[in-house]
Amino acid sequence: MTYLDLRTIGFQRQRIVRACTLRWAIVLLVSLPVGAIFIGEQWRRERREAALLEAMEAQYRPIQKLQAANATLQAQIDTMHQRQAIALTLYEEKPLLALLGVVSRAARDNQGQVFIKQFHYGNHLQASQENEPADASNQVVSRLDLSGVGVDNVAVAQFAAAIRDMHLFKKVELKSSGTTQLGTMAAKSFKLECEL
Repeated sequence: MTYLDLRTIGFQRQRIVRACTLRWAIVLLVSLPVGAIFIGEQWRRERREAALLEAMEAQYRPIQKLQAANATLQAQIDTMHQRQAIALTLYEEKPLLALLGVVSRAARDNQGQVFIKQFHYGNHLQASQENEPADASNQVVSRLDLSGVGVDNVAVAQFAAAIRDMHLFKKVELKSSGTTQLGTMAAKSFKLECEL
C-alpha cells in the first residue's frame, strides 16, 4: 500500500528538525549526568591526591628543617675543628721571639763568652728508639738547633746549662764541639739541640 504525504516541505523540515533535536536532547540528557559523574570523580580524586600531597609535605617539612639545621651545625663543627687545629698548632709551637729571648738571655748571662752563629727552629720526625728509621708512625717533635762559638769548654757548658735552667726545653743536648779560630785566639765551636 502506498502513502502519499501531502504535508508541505516546511512542515516536513520542521518535523525532521524536531526529531533530530529530540534525539540530541536525549543524548545530552543521558550524557550530562554521566559527564557530571566523571568530572565529579576526577575532581574528588584530584582533591584526595592534593590532600595526600599536602599531608606528605607537612610530614617532610620537619625533615627539611632538620636537614637545614644539620647543615648549619656541620658548618659550625668544621669551623670549630679548624679553630681547634690552629689553636693546637699555636699551643704546641713556642713563638720564635720567646725562643730567641731565651737564647739571648742565656748568652747575656754568660757575659758575652758565647756567640750564636746559626739559629734554626723546625719540626722533625723522631724515632721511638735509637737507630730506628723515621717513618709515619714516629713522633713529630719541635726542635731548636743552635750553632755557635764559645771562648772555651766552660763557657759552652755554662751556656747549655743556662738554657736548660730556663725549663722551656724538654732536652738540651750538645751534639758536637770542636776547636776553631776566633780572631787571633783559639775558641770552641759547638752545636746544641734543644727539644721542645
